[in-house]
Amino acid sequence: MFRFAAALATVVALAAASAAQARKPIVAYVDATTHKLAMYDADTGTALTPPDITITSTPGFQDSMAMSFDGRYVFYVGSDDKLHLFDRTGAGTAVSLPGIDIYAKPTGLTVSNTGLLAFDDNVNGPAVVYNSATGSFLDVGLPDPNADRQSHLSGDGHFLATTCNGNAMTCPADNGGHAEPFVQDIPGATDTALPFGLGGGLDDNDKEHPCINGDGSLVGFDVNEGGVVGKQIELYDRTGGALLSITGLNSANDDTHCVLDASGSYIGLITNNNEFEIFDRAAGAFLTLPDNIKAIFNPVSFVAPFPPPAGPGGGGPGGGSSTVPDTTKPKAGKSFKKRYGLAGALAHGLLGRVKSNEDGTASATATISAGSAKHFHLAKNVKVASGKAKLRAGRSAKLRLKFTRKAKRRLAHARRVALTIAITVKDAAGNATRLRVKTTLKR
Repeated sequence: MFRFAAALATVVALAAASAAQARKPIVAYVDATTHKLAMYDADTGTALTPPDITITSTPGFQDSMAMSFDGRYVFYVGSDDKLHLFDRTGAGTAVSLPGIDIYAKPTGLTVSNTGLLAFDDNVNGPAVVYNSATGSFLDVGLPDPNADRQSHLSGDGHFLATTCNGNAMTCPADNGGHAEPFVQDIPGATDTALPFGLGGGLDDNDKEHPCINGDGSLVGFDVNEGGVVGKQIELYDRTGGALLSITGLNSANDDTHCVLDASGSYIGLITNNNEFEIFDRAAGAFLTLPDNIKAIFNPVSFVAPFPPPAGPGGGGPGGGSSTVPDTTKPKAGKSFKKRYGLAGALAHGLLGRVKSNEDGTASATATISAGSAKHFHLAKNVKVASGKAKLRAGRSAKLRLKFTRKAKRRLAHARRVALTIAITVKDAAGNATRLRVKTTLKR
């Protein structure tokens, strides 16, 4: 027991030392007077000069601006009440976002270092994810329609944190009839299944305003813990599978609206006095902030210096480069039989294999011609089977398409059915490669 405790103490000490080395974040926010983007460096205690960007002043737009963790992208609702993306690389450029304005009042804006964007409709959902590199929306596996809202993307664009206060049909999983946090694996298009009732076992209490760090390992939210305690910030370690104890943070009532830096070392929040504060987890104490920064409410992003400093790990000579959106389609192949036995296929599905040079997903649908659909009394529904699979780079994965109940009934007595299988292979950035294969069902 002693050796275990000593080892645990060593791990905690190392983690604290690592957190202590993390740079204090740059705070990106909207100036309440000018409605322009503003930035404050908490590490140097100085105001920075940001790009000249005006954010909407129309009432009702919540979380109408967000910046990526690396400081490269600014995603915002402009003075025209439309969505815009600004890339700070070089002299800075506006990124075209074709077809993105699907909501009259987009809220809950968030942007990843990879250029993925997410937002919802007027605070209530549905949440959507848009790839700025391809100019298209992504299917991330959320219910259609969904009641997810308050979106926050991890810096690497791999995870989407939301809360959902709908029901089992409109949330990624059962939420018990109240708001619960969810984290969606974007490349896998699946819910990561956070434990139900996070927040000290308060299963019946709403959990709101999620935040997430750069790699998606930490997820925060506020929850009403009742009595004199009020709303508190909780932080869940998805790697360790447990709520973290944050000594010194929840000492006052109603701490809400968390925001994390990329490392998860600093937590921004709104106190019960409607003041913005930054909590240093390693020091177990709040940073000293000037009054104008403490007066910030929403929206707020924690970002790193951009471009990164030169040298090892930086973006200048001798260092690494800043993240560039991946626009390369994955290289993919498929292997399906030219002919399947009718009875076996209807009972067990069409089994094939798909391979990609990148991690990602494969989705497929099998269709018959409109004439065949009419012949088998399937009306205009030519889609008869579908399936999905997760892909690992360089590995072949099984992909099974299962037939719909109606298709099973209508095709059971057929002698021969020609099918076209359409396969879409997507990588983590949402780039898609489409494959087609023809096959036949035969009695």
